[in-house]
Amino acid sequence: MVKKSDYLKSIVIAVLTIVVCVGIVTASTLAVFTSSMLVENHLEAGTLNVKLERTKLEKTGLNSDGLLETYPVDNSVIEYTGKNTVNVLGLGTDELIVPGLDCKSTLRLTNGGNIAFTYNIKLVVKGDAAGAMNALGEQLVFTAVTEEGTYSKTFGEIGLNNYVIASGSMLVGDPAETFTVQLQFKDYDKGPDADTVLGTTNNKAQGKSFYFDIVIEAVQRTK
Repeated sequence: MVKKSDYLKSIVIAVLTIVVCVGIVTASTLAVFTSSMLVENHLEAGTLNVKLERTKLEKTGLNSDGLLETYPVDNSVIEYTGKNTVNVLGLGTDELIVPGLDCKSTLRLTNGGNIAFTYNIKLVVKGDAAGAMNALGEQLVFTAVTEEGTYSKTFGEIGLNNYVIASGSMLVGDPAETFTVQLQFKDYDKGPDADTVLGTTNNKAQGKSFYFDIVIEAVQRTK
C-alpha cells in the first residue's frame, strides 16, 4: 500500500461531467423527454502523463423518426484528457431521451509517461440542481464493468455520495487498463416488472434533471 508520505504529486481528471436536463415533451402514457448535455473535461497532471480515451460507443436511442434505434458501433478513438465537448456517452445537446435509452462506452486509461501512479475511478452522484435525489435518478441505471467485476445500480440505490468503481496502479510500460460505463433509462412500461397502469413510473421523471460525474484520481507512486 502506498503511504501518504510517498505521494509526490496528485491529480484529478474530472473527465465525464454528464448533466441530464430533462423537460417535458408530451404527457402521454409513454413519457418522452428532452435533454441537454454538458461535458467539462480537464486534466491537471503536473509531470504525470495520464491519458483517458473512449475507444468504443454502443448506443440505442431515438432516431429522426422518433423511434428507438440501435446505432452502428462507433470505434473512433476520442481523447478526454483535455477540454472536450464530445459527450462520452454519445448524447447530443438537443437529443431526446426516452425510457429504453441505452448508451455504453469503452474507456481506456494509459500511462504515457515515465512515472508510476496509483488511481481510483470514482462515481460522484450529485442529484438534481438542489443536490437531491429525484424520480429521474431513480429510473437511470448506471453500470460499470472493470477487471474487479460488474457494478450496476440505479442512482437512487447508489445514493448521493461517492463510490469507488475501481482502483489500481500502473507502472511505466504497463498495458492500458480498459473499463466500460453504461447509462440506461429503465422502462417501467415493459418487462417482467412493468407497471400495471402504463406511465405510472415513467411519467414521474418528466421535468426532472440529474447530475453525476466519473472522476479519475491519480497519484504518483514511488514504491
